[in-house]
Amino acid sequence: MKAAVFVGTLLVVAGIGAADGLSACGDKYLTLGIGTHYNRSVAERQAAAVLLYANAGSEFARLLTGLPVEAAMSKVGYHPTIAASPSELDAALRKQDWDVVVVDGRDADTVVQRVQKKTRPHVVPVLTRPTKDELKQAEKVYDTVLNTPSKTRAFVEVVDDAMDLHEIETAAAAKAAKRATR
Repeated sequence: MKAAVFVGTLLVVAGIGAADGLSACGDKYLTLGIGTHYNRSVAERQAAAVLLYANAGSEFARLLTGLPVEAAMSKVGYHPTIAASPSELDAALRKQDWDVVVVDGRDADTVVQRVQKKTRPHVVPVLTRPTKDELKQAEKVYDTVLNTPSKTRAFVEVVDDAMDLHEIETAAAAKAAKRATR
């Protein structure tokens, strides 16, 4: 009996000593390389104005027909609007202010020229098999880029990131405007 208690105690002490991976409440967030990924709530996503501009014949238009992007985005709370021609794009841009506009990489410069200056949306180009230089240049100009997406989850994640950047840019612009009026 004493031997069983001794072996049991020894196993408990050895187990506690080997459990250096246990962290106190909140400490796991301070460990290097481990962070938190905060997802947007459904309410935040429903309030977002997302426009997908897939000009007929573009790689992005072909991608949208092959992947259920609109359904996947709707499932998590986004309600994207799709424009399939330049006239639909112009009508959509006149109709409301957009937070994020997802476009084919070849149409990105055109869309940037068409958006209103006061509430400039965050433009996300979708690149199909870009070279390293093309990808690097696009990331430098647009911050968020979709590189040859093959899953609908990639669209949700990049729109979440673009919404974060859009909110930061909007807050910075409001702060600068407030300073200018002082």
